[in-house]
Amino acid sequence: MKQKTFNLSLVLTLMMAGAVPTTAEEAPDGPAETVVHVTIERLDATPRDPDLLGQTTAESDAMISTLQERLMQGRQHPQAGPPFEAVNVGPEVLVPRNPPTDPGEMVDGQGSVVLHVNSTSSNPAPVNYRSEVAEPAVAASGDRVFYTANWFAATSSNGGSDFSFVNPGPGPFPAPTGESFCCDQTMAHDPGSNSVFWLQQFYPTGSTNTGTQRINVDQNSDGVWDCAYDINTVLVGFPANTWFDFPDLTVSSNYLFHASNAFTFAGGWAGAYVGRYPLSELGSCSTPLTIDGYRTTSSGSFRLSRGADTTMYFAAQPNNVSLRIWSWPDADTSPTLVSRSVAAWSDNSRQCPGPDGRNWCGFHDGRIQSGFVTGSTVGFIWTPSQGGSFPFPYMRVSTFDAGNDLAPMDDIDIWSSDVAFMYPSASVNSAGELGGTVMWGGGDVHYASCSAWMAETPTAGDFVPLDHTTSIAGAFGPSNGNSRSGDYTMSTSYYPDDLQFAGACFSYLSLGSSTTTYVRFGKELSDTIFADGFEGGNTNEWSLRLP
Repeated sequence: MKQKTFNLSLVLTLMMAGAVPTTAEEAPDGPAETVVHVTIERLDATPRDPDLLGQTTAESDAMISTLQERLMQGRQHPQAGPPFEAVNVGPEVLVPRNPPTDPGEMVDGQGSVVLHVNSTSSNPAPVNYRSEVAEPAVAASGDRVFYTANWFAATSSNGGSDFSFVNPGPGPFPAPTGESFCCDQTMAHDPGSNSVFWLQQFYPTGSTNTGTQRINVDQNSDGVWDCAYDINTVLVGFPANTWFDFPDLTVSSNYLFHASNAFTFAGGWAGAYVGRYPLSELGSCSTPLTIDGYRTTSSGSFRLSRGADTTMYFAAQPNNVSLRIWSWPDADTSPTLVSRSVAAWSDNSRQCPGPDGRNWCGFHDGRIQSGFVTGSTVGFIWTPSQGGSFPFPYMRVSTFDAGNDLAPMDDIDIWSSDVAFMYPSASVNSAGELGGTVMWGGGDVHYASCSAWMAETPTAGDFVPLDHTTSIAGAFGPSNGNSRSGDYTMSTSYYPDDLQFAGACFSYLSLGSSTTTYVRFGKELSDTIFADGFEGGNTNEWSLRLP
């Protein structure tokens, strides 16, 4: 098929010193979908002394207060934005297909999921950095844990037993000119090179006309940030006066994948982006960094698939009866799109007030929360609203057969007659098992709480009832007027014991701020061995599951 090309070299020269001119290829169906090929230099700046990253400053405090105020007024963190056609579905379509689950039965930890570490990560952060909007993420390598939660970050050198505050405002490198750190962060870890990637989001506060998402690289997971790469909206082909929001970050066998929405300064949705960056270049802080990017103005709010090897999958929802799923093999320069049907679901305003009447999920919508690949099964997870026979918002898992052109497999609904399920995350361990975090609560008894969950296979028999154990049980709902709790939680496989998972949770133990937890979890183990000499002589716990 013939493709039209146009040159981005002028844009790149203006926006990024040292960028190599490239081209962007327009998809056959018009400018709505575009492939971008870019090379960029790593950030040319000296990293800050790691010992200074925990310090707060008057300037940083003022910036946090100003941007938090904008967020509460709706001028930051807009909702999904992409075109969405809600299809009217009757109550008869929404009859539950699986038995209900009740996390209240597991509040005291009767689930078979074992919490090997369950610690508070937000304690060292100043109160004004502990926003009610948490959006936590984590990467864990041996004794080194790095944790982010919207306005703050934290690090641990003893496996998560305790944490030290990291101020993402100053960050490990100076902010892009004319921009300030604002809010969204996420993490990824590459087990092949034992590198950690920390995504910081910046918002224009000066004369600049674009917004940046920066990827900081810790090459050896030792807590020292070795280099960084700045990806901004104009660099990958969006118009000026746009910024990124709602990021996702994960690795495949050979690439770091990065997804985000793009918005105009006025708050309108501008499109969505997925980029892939070679792990071999990132792990060595090579320069230049090669970017293969895909942007679209017809879909958005992408979530990437954890557990991917040489093919990445990501998806979006055009309506409430289908998914658009993209496959991006390593050998291809651009992803391929298919559309697949799913069981109908409701997308009303979510209702899950707790005992204090505060509706902690009221701001949330139907965006995909997480994706996974295990064996030949590709799955995506989100939270439909209450409706029909579902009294509360619930967790939907839709799966597809990667070995059969992504043919639909199962639509699994994890629901309860007593509480809502919200903000589910998922990852995959080396045995192909699924694990993640999920918030739940609502009704007369349960405040918003958060659990670690596992499923041995991506089937209804292993998902229902949901096997989970509580990490943190809430005592309040959020006090902000629009009932905003956040947009996501996050989980990943733990390194080097890749049968276990590392997860990020949060809840409310007081009014006005969230409490976040780091949880390392897995199944109960039959035996434990210890290995010395890993990564500089640290002693690390390894797990051996016996038959």
